Amino acid sequence: MIKQIALVFSLICMIGLFGCSAQTEDLKATFPEYYNLETFKGIEVYVWQTEDGEYRCGAMTGTNRGKTNDEIFNLAENSTTMEEMRLILSSYDIDKEDIIIIPIKIHSADYEIDGTDFTMIKEIFWED
Repeated sequence: MIKQIALVFSLICMIGLFGCSAQTEDLKATFPEYYNLETFKGIEVYVWQTEDGEYRCGAMTGTNRGKTNDEIFNLAENSTTMEEMRLILSSYDIDKEDIIIIPIKIHSADYEIDGTDFTMIKEIFWED
């Protein structure tokens, strides 16, 4: 009986690993720009709300400068869900504290940092 339980447990673990691997490969194919980012100054994750309870994300290498409208809009062109971005970020050897979550509002002509939602967006982003 113990051998059967161990066998079933092993199979479940293997299926889980292959499922994660396949999902990771799909994400790499869909969002190659979010892999191999420099992490020296952290990673900036821009998050914006698309509708009630729905959010999209884009990531860039951390810098000490403001981003241009074009850089932000390029993120919106190939954005991820929060879950997808968390999976992408898990591929990096980086501390959670070095991942900067930046809530923004995207308008037709530019964007603005949404300073009122920093805590809420961080909590939503990191929830399980």
